[in-house]
Amino acid sequence: MVVTMNYIIAVILIFLCSSCSAVVPEIKNSVTGIYFFGEETSAFVPCSSKEVWWIDGNNGAMNKIEDLYASLVKPYGNFYIVVNGSFTPKQGNSDYVGILEPSELLSYSINKDMISKCVPNIEELK
Repeated sequence: MVVTMNYIIAVILIFLCSSCSAVVPEIKNSVTGIYFFGEETSAFVPCSSKEVWWIDGNNGAMNKIEDLYASLVKPYGNFYIVVNGSFTPKQGNSDYVGILEPSELLSYSINKDMISKCVPNIEELK
């Protein structure tokens, strides 16, 4: 059997790509969803999803989200946000899919129509 160089390169690339699956890159496109905060809760649900992510970070973007939330929304209320950031998958026994760490707040709203179109069943997920 003749093994070509293309075949060898293809096998090496497949191996390298499969070993990179645990690396979680910066979110290249913005992610849009609903943020809610309360006692021991800091969560984000992406639009059209039922996945609840923990949202956290020690940076200007997270500080801005928290400050705006505190001034515009009551605890456990819904806050529509669009962010760039990084996502780390769940580790251990967490109720969350993973952790979203925003690096930039692109836009926000407290408009109830936007919130209900984004995640129609948001109250069921809390």
